[in-house]
Amino acid sequence: MSNPSVFMYVAVAGTVLVSCMECFSLCYLVDSLKDAFESISGHMFYLCARLPYSEDHHKDYLDMRATLQIIAISSRNAVSFGCAGVAEISIAVFTDMLNICYSVFTFLREII
Repeated sequence: MSNPSVFMYVAVAGTVLVSCMECFSLCYLVDSLKDAFESISGHMFYLCARLPYSEDHHKDYLDMRATLQIIAISSRNAVSFGCAGVAEISIAVFTDMLNICYSVFTFLREII
């Protein structure tokens, strides 16, 4: 710790590492939410297909089928997260961003 520049390098590297872990956990949660909503949508379409029809309850049948379809379509299109100009947040986008950052870092290191 006698050299202040070494401490600054360690502090910056630690900050970058913590920021990357935070971003990764956010992307993981977003992907988990997308999977959960996709599952809900699939279950709603399945219930809609398996709904029994009765001539006596025709209006109730149509209302229930329309409600299940609305829930399925709404849950499929419900999750869309964006941040800092990135259209969709996901693990794939996060890995692409890390790859680009590493490429820029190695380019700058070779120049300097």
